Amino acid sequence: MARVCHMNRCPVGVATQREDLRKKFPGTPEHVANFMLFVAEEVRTIIAALGFRSLDKIIGRSDLLRPRADGAVRSNVPQPALASQPPKQGKPKKLSKTAAVNLESFYAQERPDEENRTSWVGVKRRMPAHSNGPVLDDEILADPEVAKVIEENDGKVKMSMDIRNTNRSLGGRLAGTIAARYGDHGFKGELHLDFTGSAGQSFGVWNTGGVFLKVTGDCNDYVGKGMNGGRILAVAPESSSFASQENVIAGNTCLYGATGGEVFFNGTVGERFGVRNAGCSAVV
Repeated sequence: MARVCHMNRCPVGVATQREDLRKKFPGTPEHVANFMLFVAEEVRTIIAALGFRSLDKIIGRSDLLRPRADGAVRSNVPQPALASQPPKQGKPKKLSKTAAVNLESFYAQERPDEENRTSWVGVKRRMPAHSNGPVLDDEILADPEVAKVIEENDGKVKMSMDIRNTNRSLGGRLAGTIAARYGDHGFKGELHLDFTGSAGQSFGVWNTGGVFLKVTGDCNDYVGKGMNGGRILAVAPESSSFASQENVIAGNTCLYGATGGEVFFNGTVGERFGVRNAGCSAVV
């Protein structure tokens, strides 16, 4: 593996927009679709070898997993043999980097009898996602004026607050709340949010139309990741004594996968700026 998929210089022409490199890749979308069909068929074959008819029947079934036969991890759990996987011959090869890993607790969890297994799997699959705790988006969404604009899909509100680099993915919950109600382009209100300080990673992620974010300070990596609308600005404080055009104001990989909106950075940015950008207008 070349490990440069994010740098727009894929040597085999797959993950790049450079025409000189893309010429090296003869594949077509139809080839990709056909490959995925073969992957699905192989998954079905493996599931059938385990004695099941669908993925739903094996989700959550950690009892179907077993440690590698080469002893790469320690476990006292018996290792059931699969008909489709005959035991390997020869002396097992030990892997020193995983020899200290102990998976006994992973394999030894309590399991109900077969009659209740289906309902047990359903419960395991529907466990609520963990929370990252309170975030700055919660304060924004709890503001009565912001809530009114979102609820009525009309009006304009402006807020100002401090921001720190531990405030990551700011705007993600806000954009999700708006998109859940009005889709990608149905929001008619305006939210102008001004921040002072150093924004954490993924500032303005998935930003949507009608949301205008401004940082007076600087930003970390991934600004505007996946944004599809609205506007993001990053400017240096007026009291700054340095030349903006010679100093970094945002990190690496800004606008990764963006599809719309506008971004303005009053300074320089890191590597891979605009990688996979597909519609956002940007000025640096």
